[in-house]
Amino acid sequence: MTLYSHLWGGFSNAIFPVLNNTDQSTLLQHVIYSINPDYIFLPEEDLPDNCVEILDQFPSRYLKLSSERIEDIVSINNHLLGLPVETLNSFSRREFPHIITVLNYVYQKPLSDSNIHLLLDSSLFNTEIFLQFGRPSNRYQEYLRNHLNAQLISIPSTENLLKTCLLTAIGFFTSPISLTKSEITHTQFSWNWQVQNHKKVCNLFLFESGEINIAASFWNSRRLDIGYSNKLILPKENFVESLKECISILSSFFPSMRELIIYATLSLDDATELANNIHAVFNELERDIFVRVFYEDSGFVFHPGGVYSSKPIITTREISLLDKSIRFSPVVPSGYENSDCVFGYDAEIEFSSGKSFSAPFMQTSAVLLSNRIEQVEYSENSTSSLSKDWQQRKTQPIRPAAKGVTGLAVSNEECCIYIPESKEIIAKWLKNAGFLFQLNDHTRYAQGFIKRFGGFAKTSRLINSGGTKIFVALGSDRAKQCGFKYSQIVEFLKSSFNLDKGEARKIVDQNLPELLEAGLLYRGHPLKCPSCGLHDWYKLEKVNEFVECTGCVENFQLQNLCSLEFAYKPNELAARFLNSDGQAILATAVFLSGLASSGHIQLGGDLLRLGDKQSFAEIDLFVLVGDILILTECKSCRIVDDEIANEIINHLERVVKTASLVSAKAVVLGVVTASVNCDLHTLVTTVAQTAAERGIGVHLLLNDKFYLGGQKGDEVTEPWRLHIDALLVEEDVLPHHANVSVGEAIGEYSWQEGDRLFSQNLLEGWKQQLCL
Repeated sequence: MTLYSHLWGGFSNAIFPVLNNTDQSTLLQHVIYSINPDYIFLPEEDLPDNCVEILDQFPSRYLKLSSERIEDIVSINNHLLGLPVETLNSFSRREFPHIITVLNYVYQKPLSDSNIHLLLDSSLFNTEIFLQFGRPSNRYQEYLRNHLNAQLISIPSTENLLKTCLLTAIGFFTSPISLTKSEITHTQFSWNWQVQNHKKVCNLFLFESGEINIAASFWNSRRLDIGYSNKLILPKENFVESLKECISILSSFFPSMRELIIYATLSLDDATELANNIHAVFNELERDIFVRVFYEDSGFVFHPGGVYSSKPIITTREISLLDKSIRFSPVVPSGYENSDCVFGYDAEIEFSSGKSFSAPFMQTSAVLLSNRIEQVEYSENSTSSLSKDWQQRKTQPIRPAAKGVTGLAVSNEECCIYIPESKEIIAKWLKNAGFLFQLNDHTRYAQGFIKRFGGFAKTSRLINSGGTKIFVALGSDRAKQCGFKYSQIVEFLKSSFNLDKGEARKIVDQNLPELLEAGLLYRGHPLKCPSCGLHDWYKLEKVNEFVECTGCVENFQLQNLCSLEFAYKPNELAARFLNSDGQAILATAVFLSGLASSGHIQLGGDLLRLGDKQSFAEIDLFVLVGDILILTECKSCRIVDDEIANEIINHLERVVKTASLVSAKAVVLGVVTASVNCDLHTLVTTVAQTAAERGIGVHLLLNDKFYLGGQKGDEVTEPWRLHIDALLVEEDVLPHHANVSVGEAIGEYSWQEGDRLFSQNLLEGWKQQLCL
């Protein structure tokens, strides 16, 4: 609290207790992930191993600060925190701005009336006072009195503490901690409304010496984006002793209050007794108030959000072709123009294609975002331990964020974000797990097909319009010798895919010219040699008046005197693509590409353990959305019968096993076929049920229908309806805090005309009573 009281923006930072058991590990992971802090300050004492392991997972910097060091910083005896900051041109140590520096910029002339209030030292309520008002140093208090005309408040009793807290909560008094909001003009939150924040609810935290979990819960649960606070903290023992007086004050101050929530460390019996006693007092005051007591609080609560010194600014930048970087100068906060102080920024990145950038929240992403890929690869291949350790040092200026990136900057210095390719990001993920991947025949020909056809976007249109059905027709046994004529392709699509003639012709008319233009299909003629009787297909450029037979090598003259009907065959790349599950890979990639609109999709291949030359598994496709990795197994076949289905399931189970090793959360089986003659859905569902025990979701994409968990009744036909959360196994919800309640719960919370947040009549009287 001392540190935060003296730093610009200090009011928005979080406080958490050090882990004291393994059950809190998940809670700590969750809050660090949601906050994505620039720095984590640690106590001097050594942390438990499980706490260090969690901190090591994230790219946030962490460093230890002693109490003596903090006192030096806030007293400006030694104002250098020595924060490691790496900029485009150098590595240096910078600092956060002391609040006096910011206030001097905001209030360049002394004020005669500021409504700022300081509290006289009180050994009775130190912690409760610090949490609500801040803990300004002697030098800071002197500055506030002399430059901003701060007034003094005396708090000799619990009742006066409660009154002062209420006046400060609604902004009637300005506290030192609220001054750290100076120049904060925009607040952004991503969490939903909660009952605790409604104006008709009062939240009261009861603190006892040493209960840092209650102190942390109070500090972290405040709303930063509204002008009032309905959260107070009082000493537990004093509150219980003065219960009637305190409840009477709350009742008078909040005329529209409908619910009181208490947070305290208590046994179930004590919590029940307290709830009943409070409810009884309200009844005596003729107030119908619902009372709830939370009696087990871990302290790991935080509502994610951000505070900014400016509103978002939209700008356009080109990605450098030389090093794939974006260079820009972030908006410098007021007062920072000629300062060496460090400040943070958030940047959402949207490409001209409409796709937005994201990366997993891990150290390797920070390395890729902050450095040229050549530099990263050089350090990995270097034999120097110093060079290898460089990637693990948490000094990278850019980190991934929920939307885009976040980073640290210094005024008058340019920022640079390197945009890594999907392949680089996914390769880093796999390398962290001890694996690497390389293209194999399945994915190599799919990649070649995409490149030959003109890119993934164009290939997606081909898939979505049914154009790959033409390849199914040309890959059939009847088409292998002489290809298929236009009418034969149409007839095949009608019979094999249950289409009417108009639908089949539309697919052929729309896609055949583009496939010919790309060279993936050849145009030719089926001809019969009169000498040996061989009926074969001849490429268009080889058809002249006389044609050499591919069998007997005799020349024969064209017999048809009117016209020759064209027939079509795939080129060698397309033929190999058809024979290597390529169609299923592309169909799966296109269907899942909607998920990766803010993520990454990459053709897979052979997965190898680092140092091994033998393939460990085959993964046809990787999809990475935020911190969720999806693996796919893809199969193309004319008919899926029992034998083929069992073979597919064996491959699927191998992929599920691999998913556990690379921290993948879902596996998708993509199958393209003309007919299924077995119960494939039940087979996939059985695998899904087993995989769910490992926390892995397994799903089936059969042609153009996506079956969640492989089940027939739970299908998605439009890719845009598929959400990433639907693919995941539901994890254990973060533990809810145990509570007891008395009274009738509020059915609906609303704020009506005439309701009052507080009683205006009490304010001036209390102010005169408290101020010296």
